[in-house]
Amino acid sequence: MPPRPAEAAAYRAAEAAAAAAIPFAERRRRRIRNNLLRLRPDWPAARIRRAVRRVFEETARYGVDLALLARLDAGEVLQDRLRVSGLPRLERALAAGNGAVLAAPHLSTPEAALVGLSALGIPATALIEPPRGSRQLRALQALRERSPADFAFADAAGTARLLRALKAGSVACILWDRDPARPLGQARAAHRNSAARIGGVCVPFFGRQAHFPVGAVDIALRAQAPLLPVTVTRRQGFSFNVEIGEPLELLQTENRALDIRTGIADIARAYEPILAEHCEQWRMPDSPWAPCRDAPPTAPRRNRSVA
Repeated sequence: MPPRPAEAAAYRAAEAAAAAAIPFAERRRRRIRNNLLRLRPDWPAARIRRAVRRVFEETARYGVDLALLARLDAGEVLQDRLRVSGLPRLERALAAGNGAVLAAPHLSTPEAALVGLSALGIPATALIEPPRGSRQLRALQALRERSPADFAFADAAGTARLLRALKAGSVACILWDRDPARPLGQARAAHRNSAARIGGVCVPFFGRQAHFPVGAVDIALRAQAPLLPVTVTRRQGFSFNVEIGEPLELLQTENRALDIRTGIADIARAYEPILAEHCEQWRMPDSPWAPCRDAPPTAPRRNRSVA
């Protein structure tokens, strides 16, 4: 549906503020530009510059999205604002009785999928970053917590809570493409051993080694729950496409470290074409490649796809 007047005005204001902030956020602008160059090396410089601005704008729209998700009825969001595909895949996964893990990137507004699940009567719990003293982050988390879905901090207590929810047959939602333990903008100071130090792995991603957290795969293996990729992309204004993919076949051997690394590599590879297509909605504020720039590309490769 087309944006309502009040919503359209809020988005215009957010986009204007984002455009005005770009000259004062040079480090972030460079990181976003470098990310886009990795995802779309075929794009000319002028298109990359436009894409950088659109990533800033999408990040600003995200704040408006959270405010609307906290205010609107979940049933209205599902009926009027979401186009959901692949729901039978999730229903089949949940029928096994161990819950299901949904892994999503920082693409557009993943919380929209949570509200849709709530409207369908499917309980869902999502891991979010703990507050770090930032007023903006605390405000965004407050908006998240007022939505119909359940949220847990990405710490030991939150992980235990998520495992209990899976045991009860719930859905666990985890963002797989940025480690909340790594402070924003400090990736450049990391070195080869940083992945082990902060709990992630380096796997191939757009032709280079990139660092990602292990939570989605680790929790799915511990709970013996299926892991499904979910992708949320913006159509226009406050309306989204939600695509639930086929469950990934996770490796399960006596070598848990190998199983986890292989699973993360599978997720990263499956999302490469999706992120390349929707790169202007990828709200990645730092570089996943920086901590692994010296690491050899030795992660195992297997054929996987997102339907």
